[in-house]
Amino acid sequence: MSCFSIRRNMWKRINLKREEQQRGQCASSVECYRNEYGVSEEEAIKYIRQVIWNARKNINEEQIGG
Repeated sequence: MSCFSIRRNMWKRINLKREEQQRGQCASSVECYRNEYGVSEEEAIKYIRQVIWNARKNINEEQIGG
């Protein structure tokens, strides 16, 4: 899976998290992170956004190097 795909998927998960919960779907990446590390929703979102940012940096590096 490319960095771009990871970034797009994780950003989508943050934005759709509440809708997914209302529909009774599986836990989002935010919920999984919260449950695993016992952090607040805000902290989990901050972490996931950092992962997305890092993926974006990797995409840029791939494009420059490749």
